[in-house]
Amino acid sequence: MWPVLVDAVITVEDEEILEATQYCYRIHKVVIEPSAAIGLAAVLSDNFKKNPMSSCSQNVGIVLSGGNADLDVLFESWKNL
Repeated sequence: MWPVLVDAVITVEDEEILEATQYCYRIHKVVIEPSAAIGLAAVLSDNFKKNPMSSCSQNVGIVLSGGNADLDVLFESWKNL
């Protein structure tokens, strides 16, 4: 059996996920679908920054995938932020 390697679970709201997709597009010029932005949203969230373990996290890897996004729908959802 594998050891448990999870120190904490960070939850994010839909709005934070959309903000992460927008951040990824504006800063990195990469379009990702919202489901792929959950990890990025978690790392950018206040919950992550307030977590005592985050101060020990010098390097964080996030897998960004899923370019199968409907751009019209994605850009429209950003208007509501």
